[in-house]
Amino acid sequence: MGEFSEAAPPGPFPHLVKLGVLGRFYRYVLVSRGTAADWLTEWAAKPAPESTRSPGGRLPSRRVSVFRHDEGADFRGFTVALRTTGERTELLAGGRDDGEPVSEHDREGVRGIMRDLMVAGRS
Repeated sequence: MGEFSEAAPPGPFPHLVKLGVLGRFYRYVLVSRGTAADWLTEWAAKPAPESTRSPGGRLPSRRVSVFRHDEGADFRGFTVALRTTGERTELLAGGRDDGEPVSEHDREGVRGIMRDLMVAGRS
C-alpha cells in the first residue's frame, strides 16, 4: 500500500468525509511488495530538506516501518532508519534517528534493504 499526499479534490465527496481529515489529503493504492520497496528506496535515498537540519547541523533520518501478520505467525513490526548524506545512505542502529551508523550504502544497497524489509521482513 502506498500513501500519496494530494490537494483536496474540488467539490463534495461524502465517502472522503467518513475518512476524516486525512481522507481529503491521501489516497491509497495497493502495490506489490517489490514495487513498494522500489518506491521506498527512492524516498529514503533522497536527502531530507536542508530546512530540517537539527540545531547541531545533522539531517534527520527517514524511518520506514513495516507491520506484518503472515499466516501462522504473530503480528510483527520492523523499522529501519536511514540518513542520506550526498551519494551515500547510512543505516542507523536500532531503527532510531539517534542510532549510530551501522553501515553505509549506495542506492542499490538501500534498495536491497527495502526489499529485505518488504519481502522477507528483515532489516
